[in-house]
Amino acid sequence: FIVANRKREWLIQPMNLVDVIAIAPSYVFMNNSGGGAAGGSKIFRVLRVLRIFKLSRHSNGLQVLAKTAEACSGELALLLFCLVVFSLLFSAVLYF
Repeated sequence: FIVANRKREWLIQPMNLVDVIAIAPSYVFMNNSGGGAAGGSKIFRVLRVLRIFKLSRHSNGLQVLAKTAEACSGELALLLFCLVVFSLLFSAVLYF
């Protein structure tokens, strides 16, 4: 960021926003004097995984995987819905 000629254009590029979102929680928690991690802080830690998407511009395999997931998003949503329903049903059966 410091050496970028056009800082505004650099900052609004999607991959650089992913970097900022992934790195910002680290600085927030370094300055946090609360000692313990709150429930909301765990969400920010999960956002670090977004940095993997930066690799997609260099890897053809990840690009193909993203296009495949986009092409069958309806089927994946149905699979996720069935997984949630069956998990709820079987957890209720185990509880009672």
